[in-house]
Amino acid sequence: EREHLSNQLNQTQSVLNSIYSSDFWKVASFYYKVRDNTPIIKHVFKALKILRREGFKAFLKKLRKKAKYNFSQTPLNTGHEIKNNQEVEWVTPVPESASVSYYNKYDVIFFSIINWDFRFQRPQQIASRFAKKGHRVFYLSVDLKKQPSYTKRKVGENVFEVTLPFQDNITIYNIDLQEGMERLTNSMRALWMDFEIKESVAFVEFPYWYPLVNHLKDEYGTKVVYDCLDEFSGFGNVGTKIEGAEERLLKLSDLCVTTATRLYEKMENRIENLVLIRNGTEFDHFHHLPPNNLLSHIKKPIIGYYGAIAEWFDTEPVEHIVAQRPEWSVVLIGHTFGSDVARLKKYKNVHLFEEVPYSQLPQYLYWFDVCIIPFKINKLTLSTNPVKFYEFMSSGKPVVSSKLPELSPYTEYLYLYEEKEEFLKNIELALKENDEGLVSERVKLAKANDWENRFDQIQDHIQAVFPKVSIIIVTFNNLGFTKRCIESIYEKTAYPNFEVIVVDNGSTDGTRDYLLQQETTHSNMKVILNDENISFARANNMGIRISKGEYVILLNNDTVVTRGWVSGLVKYFSDPSVGMVGPVTNSIGNEAKINVNYKDLSEMDRFAESYTREHRKFSFEIPVLALYCAALSRKAIDKVGLLDEQFLIGMFEDDDYAMRLKSAGFKIICAEDVFIHHYGGATLSRLQPDEYQRIFEENKRRYEQKWGTHWRPHKYRDGVG
Repeated sequence: EREHLSNQLNQTQSVLNSIYSSDFWKVASFYYKVRDNTPIIKHVFKALKILRREGFKAFLKKLRKKAKYNFSQTPLNTGHEIKNNQEVEWVTPVPESASVSYYNKYDVIFFSIINWDFRFQRPQQIASRFAKKGHRVFYLSVDLKKQPSYTKRKVGENVFEVTLPFQDNITIYNIDLQEGMERLTNSMRALWMDFEIKESVAFVEFPYWYPLVNHLKDEYGTKVVYDCLDEFSGFGNVGTKIEGAEERLLKLSDLCVTTATRLYEKMENRIENLVLIRNGTEFDHFHHLPPNNLLSHIKKPIIGYYGAIAEWFDTEPVEHIVAQRPEWSVVLIGHTFGSDVARLKKYKNVHLFEEVPYSQLPQYLYWFDVCIIPFKINKLTLSTNPVKFYEFMSSGKPVVSSKLPELSPYTEYLYLYEEKEEFLKNIELALKENDEGLVSERVKLAKANDWENRFDQIQDHIQAVFPKVSIIIVTFNNLGFTKRCIESIYEKTAYPNFEVIVVDNGSTDGTRDYLLQQETTHSNMKVILNDENISFARANNMGIRISKGEYVILLNNDTVVTRGWVSGLVKYFSDPSVGMVGPVTNSIGNEAKINVNYKDLSEMDRFAESYTREHRKFSFEIPVLALYCAALSRKAIDKVGLLDEQFLIGMFEDDDYAMRLKSAGFKIICAEDVFIHHYGGATLSRLQPDEYQRIFEENKRRYEQKWGTHWRPHKYRDGVG
């Protein structure tokens, strides 16, 4: 029976492969709608996906694990709802989002220049630190394969090396991606859907990726960072159109990071957002050198080098020292493709080693008496900031290098040469070194240039390319709602540049103590405490006045946000005529309300993912947006002004502001691809019916008097009530 099942599954997998290479993706939206909303089909498709990518054994393993979990786990959590004008508790399963760490981190699509398993250097150092900080990293292989869709393999925690499909087996270095864009964009769509990617950053390290990067920016709003780490036109194996591709990449980049002064100067007048962040070292890895016997058979002193022995490696000065000093041993570690090392092999004191894993490099460095960087001075190396310099410095050992411009600022730490005779002389000086203070200074320099410091700089600059968003919340008691709202913001907001401003209107139920505690926990949160309920409008205005965001989101405390909500709202402001944007929801008195099929918050995230995916890029103009969740551009606020504070407690501020925006020529948009859960009536439902009606009628009168018109009740969309 198991063999029969296996045959059936193999046949199914074959059919799926045919689908992936056909016009299937033209009806992909329908496929995902069915898959996500029909429980049985949903699980079948998930199983087939595991089979297709990971095989039968993985399928059985995950099936057993899932069964064990379902029968043994019953997690519980406390929720809140309004019943008979009172807040009551109910018990629901923990929402999936509560335990998913990457939900509040943007995803990184890493457009690499080398594969993950190649020499471990700047690309992997940066990518692995993104992953360490909780970001999912999709590291694109430089090898494109003739296959129907993308494939992936997990190479570390939160890191997936992704191989993309193309019409032929080829590498990125000499191709025009435009020739296979349909297959590539279909794969990106599949990746986005499979991993439910929301906010994303493209970290680009090679210009020929430009067409696909451009697609991600246009289609998904991906922010683009160009990490310019070399003068690519100086490489012999790179296509001739590299400079044109780089120019196009620069034009769409939100940030350009350069590794060397000459690269910075080259880009200075070509992109506004430019920064110089040089290479670095994994200090602890290269500072603590473990004793070993790897090179114990080689005569001392050892003059050592590791890394690429390629076209830029200068064999002439190396040959000079081995010929002049046969008592010295020269150890060269690395691939020799592109370099003429044949002339060195005739010397008995030259020891050539194949590339060794990054993890083992400190064991070889342990044996080096002097470290060398014998690079030619050419178009490529004039813009080279050698990683190995910082790694060598971590050990405190002396370094002798050709006079690279990037190393000129460090003359007090190393020896620079121009001619082969000076190379020999400097090595002799280095061997005679006996200065513990100099060793200490080198170590200090390396520590200051650790990859952790470099990455923090990169991350700060990436955060700044996202326009700042200010989230303003007004609270008045209802502590349970407020907790759930704020928790959802910090659990699910991957948008990296936001602040939260909470204005409390005299709460007496512990809300104020909770808010003050949250303010100490979150560096981007500010709390304002009022001694009394000064009204919804006045409290929001207090928050708006101190906010720093280019966009402001007014958010009720009886809401629960969902993944992608901030970027989902903000993207509509790319149209300068848009002044306000709001989401769809389960509970509101106008066209923004939709029918939902979830029963509690444990099911809400899955519903929101399915609905917003199906309605991606869908929106419509709406007469009025209720201010339970409404995003405003700073431009609109500056032109229209703050909320009108004449309205008692709450109600009609939204109608009034909508009229003001439209009178100023702004559009009001309801985004079908952003969903926010809204309990509704958290504050006003606590009023007695007579008091509620009195406030409603008075605010209505003030609205009609101000605008000289009769107020018209809001309407639901067809089929919703």
